[in-house]
Amino acid sequence: MNKLATMYWERDGRVEILTLSRPQVLNAMNVQMIYDFNTAFDEIAKSDASVLVIKGEGRSFCSGLDLQELSSDRMEVADFDTRGQNAFFKLEAMDKIVIAAMQGHAIGGGLQLALACDLRIATEELICSLPAAQEAIMPGLSVMRLPRFIGLGRAKRLILTGEQLSGGQAYDLGLVDFLTPAVAFNRKVLEVVQFMSQATSFGTIQCKLSMNRSYDLPREAYLAEYYARMAACVEHPDHAEAKRALLEKRPAAWS
Repeated sequence: MNKLATMYWERDGRVEILTLSRPQVLNAMNVQMIYDFNTAFDEIAKSDASVLVIKGEGRSFCSGLDLQELSSDRMEVADFDTRGQNAFFKLEAMDKIVIAAMQGHAIGGGLQLALACDLRIATEELICSLPAAQEAIMPGLSVMRLPRFIGLGRAKRLILTGEQLSGGQAYDLGLVDFLTPAVAFNRKVLEVVQFMSQATSFGTIQCKLSMNRSYDLPREAYLAEYYARMAACVEHPDHAEAKRALLEKRPAAWS
């Protein structure tokens, strides 16, 4: 197990599992957690695992900013946000499928973290929101990410009003990918993670990275990158294995 002040992670087969570990404050984000995110993501990026799961210890995924620390002189909001967004960009660029396992609360920075992941699993009872505008600040780069998931109109409604959603409402909006009752949460997370760990090939990762880049590059630059990724997929051993597995009518064994 690898342990930092506010989180720890461990390996299980092809999966890295990162657990936020401030359960006494519902895993609220403080300055140390933001530093720990950057350290942990840098280390996990070096792993040959194909999937990263991010979850919270105790009864909450992440309840947002630590309000006690926010009200003190220890937190400079602009610096905190810059370091936080830098960490979240690392998730989007990571050559792994990143899954947010959300129970209890995904408020503010907690929901921002989930939006930087590739897939989101939530309990029906989850409470999620982006209340920053009511605090006279911005909800980080959720102003960029959220419209990509649910459309500009709905994103404006949630960000400008700070409206709270249940897990079921978030699922209906397309903000959550997998929904489960709280009593079946661990089983559902395991089911999704097992599927993705078996299904994630070199091509799967290229799909993730290419989709993320599609919003950021001019058309010609994006096409050049796409063709390079496709060529790499065709030459990769996983593609040959996929063809053999189809002919032999068996599951593929990715490299």
